Amino acid sequence: MTQSIMDELLSGLDSERKAILSGSYATLASVADARERLMAGASKLSADEARLLLDRIGRNQRLLSSAIRGVQTAIGRIADIDRAHTRLGTYRKDGTPGEEGGRSGRLEHRA
Repeated sequence: MTQSIMDELLSGLDSERKAILSGSYATLASVADARERLMAGASKLSADEARLLLDRIGRNQRLLSSAIRGVQTAIGRIADIDRAHTRLGTYRKDGTPGEEGGRSGRLEHRA
């Protein structure tokens, strides 16, 4: 593999890492597309080059997996907040969770 292609691949993986860390998912999509095009032409890797690329790809994959878990957690929290506006969470005498729902789905506030 020519050194320039290897440099481009490593640069692309570094750009991908920066996009993941900054939360720039629009940039991440274009960087990933460029990486795929370069990887298609990278059929003659040495063992050392392949290990280096796999290490960087694995690092980015772990970061991306963590970012996805964070987004999923945030979505869950938003859903919890939304449910709190329409339902009153209570507990039964035996300690199990119960739910008191009004007919309108809204709580009435009295002075």
